[in-house]
Amino acid sequence: MFGKQNVRKSIALALTMALFFVTSMVALAGTKNMAGDITVRGQVSINGQTAVSNSTIFSASSIATGADSSAIIYLGKNGRVEVLSGSSLTITFTETSITGTLSNGNVRVANAPGVETTLTTSNSTVIADSAQANTFSVGIDCAATAKCGETSVDTVAGLVTLRNGSTDRQIAAGMDSGTGSNRLPQTSDHDDDHKKNRAALPFFLIIGGALAVILYTAFHGNDFKFGSNAVIVSTTR
Repeated sequence: MFGKQNVRKSIALALTMALFFVTSMVALAGTKNMAGDITVRGQVSINGQTAVSNSTIFSASSIATGADSSAIIYLGKNGRVEVLSGSSLTITFTETSITGTLSNGNVRVANAPGVETTLTTSNSTVIADSAQANTFSVGIDCAATAKCGETSVDTVAGLVTLRNGSTDRQIAAGMDSGTGSNRLPQTSDHDDDHKKNRAALPFFLIIGGALAVILYTAFHGNDFKFGSNAVIVSTTR
């Protein structure tokens, strides 16, 4: 009887320890730090340390590029991020998202469908359409003055939303936009109709004049001699 109790206690203890180890492994797997690959050109640092090509970069890393330098972060099937010269970017990525904070400079981003991609600057948020693949650039100048300049966006493929305060502006492929004076002008439907009407006005004037000549000739039986200033009216009835 005593031996059976010890066996039961040992089995219960072993099961408890096994459950503990399995739970710990699942927790560690859920919180693992995602990693990508990086290639560099020129002077590039990651978290303040000099970066070398074909090395590993982890999520929540800060990348800084010097003059005439750049870095490309490869995130497998999710996409890639290119940090251009004179730029500073903090990037966080998971299996389903890419998030970056651009402090200064320019980046080019390409994300796959289903990957939520957002870049934030000091004055704007750039949100890519996660339903499709997108390729776009984001830039901001904070180096020249104490106050950062405007945020610029250039969409090569897909659809990107530029959020500035409470204003959202969608930027489709082939469009670019900024939060300052270089924003593309938007025309209303009324303006478009007005322009179309002005363009069609000469055409209607020509048609109207021709119809007037035809009707006058038909009802008055007049003969017109073109090429001179005189109009000769026939008296033959």
